[in-house]
Amino acid sequence: YKESRTIVSFNLWSQNRSVESVKQLLKEQNADIVILLEYTEEWHDELKASLSTYPYHKMRIRSDNFGMAVYSKLAMETNLKINDVPQINAKFLTHDLFYLLVRHPRPPLNPTTYQAQIEMFDELEDFVNNTSKPVIVAGDLNTSSFSYSFDQLIHATSLIDTRRGFGLQATWPSLLGQFGIALDHFLINNKINIVERRVLQDVGSDHFPIFLEMMIKKPPQLVRRRFN
Repeated sequence: YKESRTIVSFNLWSQNRSVESVKQLLKEQNADIVILLEYTEEWHDELKASLSTYPYHKMRIRSDNFGMAVYSKLAMETNLKINDVPQINAKFLTHDLFYLLVRHPRPPLNPTTYQAQIEMFDELEDFVNNTSKPVIVAGDLNTSSFSYSFDQLIHATSLIDTRRGFGLQATWPSLLGQFGIALDHFLINNKINIVERRVLQDVGSDHFPIFLEMMIKKPPQLVRRRFN
């Protein structure tokens, strides 16, 4: 079986018109799992042919900037929750079962949206701290890795920022290139090893896509003691 799994997460930007560049990126990466944010009816119509090789999918198409979709070549069960903005939880039904939690909170620009982000992070904390399975948290979390709320989420869950060892990996705004900040994240628990993580090329969005290759850690083998 395939040891590693690949994931691409991409905030498409609802105003992005570089459709062919996005299609080419999806074809080149050929990831096992594709996460698409700011997923509008227009983007769905443009990309559905390119994503036809993904038999499993869950989506919430919206006309604002908070639609989302998960496309997968791996069998999965999904749960879609809408609490102002969509949230997708996916359970992958492979021999190495794992969870993927996709989030895109509103920017915390006022007390209401800040509180909504904190509540979303609290729910993530509850999920992560109450499972023994491998977990990945992914998406545009609308917080940099230097923010208080991000720091609290990491420390409350022992989630690991997958950028560790790979550099800053800024994703927004794309026009600033490597001098931007990391708003798009992959966080994992200690059941997962990272093989590779990188920021992909500019394909017209205000965000860069990010790529992750990961492996589920094998459980330790029980040592049988021989008695004479």
